[in-house]
Amino acid sequence: MKLLPQFGDLAARFWPLLATSVMVLALLVSETLRTQLPSLIGIKLSAEMSLSATIFIGNIMAGVMLLAIRRARTGTTHTLAVSGE
Repeated sequence: MKLLPQFGDLAARFWPLLATSVMVLALLVSETLRTQLPSLIGIKLSAEMSLSATIFIGNIMAGVMLLAIRRARTGTTHTLAVSGE
């Protein structure tokens, strides 16, 4: 199984270059930044997960409300009348 089959040999040459670049950059940064960087990445990932979870839970709650009201069914279309035109 190829990682990125649509790119062919380009992907095979890209990943070692990326890994080497990351290792060189890791050697160039200071010790404090090296210890703070994983925590920064962790905070970023947890913020992304919490924001996506709130949107996901909000959509679930809206779906439950629609099922509870039973006004909207599959295939129901709604039209909005725009006044003032």
